[in-house]
Amino acid sequence: MSSLVDAVSTLECQEQFAQALNTVQILLPCKPPRLDQAALALAGGRWALTQGGLQGYRIAEGYFDRAREFYEQRAQWDMVAISIAERAMGAVQYGAAHALQTALKQLDEAETYQQETHGPAAATIAHYRAVVYDRLGEKAHAFEYFTRAYDLLQHHPGQAAKVLDDLGAYYVSLGNPIWRGHAIPRPLRRKLP
Repeated sequence: MSSLVDAVSTLECQEQFAQALNTVQILLPCKPPRLDQAALALAGGRWALTQGGLQGYRIAEGYFDRAREFYEQRAQWDMVAISIAERAMGAVQYGAAHALQTALKQLDEAETYQQETHGPAAATIAHYRAVVYDRLGEKAHAFEYFTRAYDLLQHHPGQAAKVLDDLGAYYVSLGNPIWRGHAIPRPLRRKLP
């Protein structure tokens, strides 16, 4: 990645999302290399969602679509999958009508682009499926996908920590504070297909 993307990532690490989004809006018209444009657009979508509301959601949609287009042009299929998944979750976070059912369909589409069955794209899709199933009230499926996402991210500590937090909070919400390999109710032990 270029120093431009690194500079924007630094703002993200400092949790200065509004400034990071403004920087993306300035950098994209300057036409950096395609992969940098794609990374900036994907990040811009994530940061736009932090603004909340319909405006943040609409801005995010545009960025996720741009990221997908840039990644498709460079045949970066796992990143296309992540762009689709991020767009689906943006609708869920915003609370768009029919977002949960639509998100499941979009996550199915994202899986068709994913190249590595054990890579970050697969983990992102599994994590987002878990969130959708949780909101649909399908607790067993949600737990399975949270667990799968965590297992897939064992070699990506930063991302694994986020999924682990969600998984732990989710299991506590089921009424059992012990979760990883201990006292997991039998229906939740089923393996993924």
